[in-house]
Amino acid sequence: MWINAEDEPILSHLSQESAFASAITLMWAFTNSDRFVRNTATRRLVKIASVHPTVLPALIHRAAEVNDLYVLERVCAAAYGVALRRLPDAVLRDLASATLDTVFGQVEPPVHILIRDYAQGVIRLAHRRGLVNDTDWTRAAGPWSSPWPGRDIPDQDELERLYPLFADEEPAREGSLWASIHLSAGEGGDFGRYIVGTNHPYGFPFTTRLRSEQERHAAPGDVGASDGTEPSRPGLLQQFTDALDEDDPLRATFTNLLTHAEATAETTSRRRRDDPIDADAVTRFVILGVADRGWTPERFRDLDRELYAEQSVGRAPHKRERIGKKYQWQAWHEALARLADTHLLQEHPKRQPVTAARISSTRDFDPSHLLSGNPEDSAADDYLDTTAFWWLPLPTPEAPDLSSFDLQCAWVSDQTALLDTSRLVTIPGNVVAASPAGRTLQLRDHDEWILLDGTVAWYWDADGPAQNLASEGVWADHAAVHHTVLIRQADVTGILASPLKAYDPHYYNHGFTNSAFLGEYPDQPAFTDLLDDRGQQDGWTTDTNIPAPVLHTTDHYTWEGSNYDCSLTNAVSVSLPSVHLLRLLAPDAYARDGAIRAPHGEVIAFAPNIFEPGEHALLIRADILHTKVTQADLALGSVIYQERRSGDAHKHDPWPGWNTRTSLHIHQPTSTGWNLTGSLQHDHQYAPRPPHTPTPSTSDA
Repeated sequence: MWINAEDEPILSHLSQESAFASAITLMWAFTNSDRFVRNTATRRLVKIASVHPTVLPALIHRAAEVNDLYVLERVCAAAYGVALRRLPDAVLRDLASATLDTVFGQVEPPVHILIRDYAQGVIRLAHRRGLVNDTDWTRAAGPWSSPWPGRDIPDQDELERLYPLFADEEPAREGSLWASIHLSAGEGGDFGRYIVGTNHPYGFPFTTRLRSEQERHAAPGDVGASDGTEPSRPGLLQQFTDALDEDDPLRATFTNLLTHAEATAETTSRRRRDDPIDADAVTRFVILGVADRGWTPERFRDLDRELYAEQSVGRAPHKRERIGKKYQWQAWHEALARLADTHLLQEHPKRQPVTAARISSTRDFDPSHLLSGNPEDSAADDYLDTTAFWWLPLPTPEAPDLSSFDLQCAWVSDQTALLDTSRLVTIPGNVVAASPAGRTLQLRDHDEWILLDGTVAWYWDADGPAQNLASEGVWADHAAVHHTVLIRQADVTGILASPLKAYDPHYYNHGFTNSAFLGEYPDQPAFTDLLDDRGQQDGWTTDTNIPAPVLHTTDHYTWEGSNYDCSLTNAVSVSLPSVHLLRLLAPDAYARDGAIRAPHGEVIAFAPNIFEPGEHALLIRADILHTKVTQADLALGSVIYQERRSGDAHKHDPWPGWNTRTSLHIHQPTSTGWNLTGSLQHDHQYAPRPPHTPTPSTSDA
């Protein structure tokens, strides 16, 4: 009962002894190779430990005694996830102490990239709050000295002699010995090809280049990277740019020029790739690791056959797994830990230490949230018109007549049917408070909210309103995509005197998928690495359709529900304030599931589609945004892209065309609210392609 309880008030009545007993029960589920059991148990442990975090120190000590690293890995994952959800100092200190004693108590921590990643995260959080000293942080910061490979790796012939695929007298399925391991983890198996990467050897994350002694023993830092060198002196152009006044237009121009030059240099450097590690040798290391962990045909072959026979999802990662596959993952995570200690990354070789977050596709579970996936509309079969969400209250366009090609063309090309989007989208507090998000987050009736980002779309097929784009027959849609940016007041006049370029979604689509955890936003290294990769240190950019520097207001977190996290029913997709906007509004704010909270816990922004079906969106407290934008001498720009389309599924011709409008509305804060200062517009119509009329042949004439 306690393990399945959803409500924190119910869990809060649980005694400490019962909470620890429940945590122990969940811990033993971590030995399971079934991802559904293991991942759901991890999510439940995060839930219980979020309410009873004092169970974690003793649980980590228990996990360290178990000779199955699956257990310690997931207990450390839960500990890091709960720590990211803001623990009191005394509790975080005890958790860090237990983590230091168990994971970092020996000369070397367990040679497992994920255990090190999670445990290091706990110590980093405690160190930032001054709860552990520099010496303890150095113990946890890495890198360590686990050698690669740390053993002799036989060639393929010798490996197959040691662990034969089949019995000599019965070289078929009935005589299978180590075939399931070789055919999965070997260089030609799915695990070898798609996880280790034998199908794309130059994409292997590590190079053959060893880290120098200087790099291996560089002083650790909380964030960022170190290459062990002294900072270089800025070039002449950089010195000239730094000397310019902040409001000098040349400063922005030269800053963008320097950013472009650095990005070009980085791209060129990446093209000069070092030789990668031999991925085939890594697959043999993994097979050896499976044997080391106790897999034998006598123990597990028949059980693994049964587990495999139950599967109907082929190569999809979202499934139950064999015992042999469990040991393949453990050996692979050992290999990555050893390589991280000894070799440089192919991408970003200067980033040290190498953590799981810095190795693409290594993390498989985000323990920092309690979300199960964005909700879907359960009333799809009785669909009327629920695509107009309360957080983007635009009027529903007139439905099309799809009975003929000419009528389709007329509907698409009707410029007067494009919606008026000049009003700043503000949502009354009583509407927000009455919504599922408002009830869950206990929002107040009197707080007004502003939409920073959102999408709404209307679909029709031959029968009328539809839930999605039709896959058969004629269809039509009208969509509106809403973004916002911050603009310097000094640039407003110049912007309104210039033409607006057409909308390009790449200007505004900033996000991170299956990499940084939701709880690591906005200031943990996994997230700040992403900001470094974007090359916009201060957030201001001219890489948009607006003729002046702007500051994006939104970012986007996604963790795919079809991937390895089988605790999710759907993808988790959360819109967030950009880190640069967050620094302006509340520098110490943090993400908690689908909401952004100020340090004292008050909700200042949230994603409504986390709480009810709908397209992605982000709402922010109007009073806070107004105050901070006013103080910073900024204006708010709304960028709205609309499109009207129609067609016939599976038919290229005829095509009724495409009608688009890009709008920019600039709203300036005043003493009484917001004032629409001016608007720009860019319209474009793509001409229809009429039905094709065949040219008569000579024989027809």
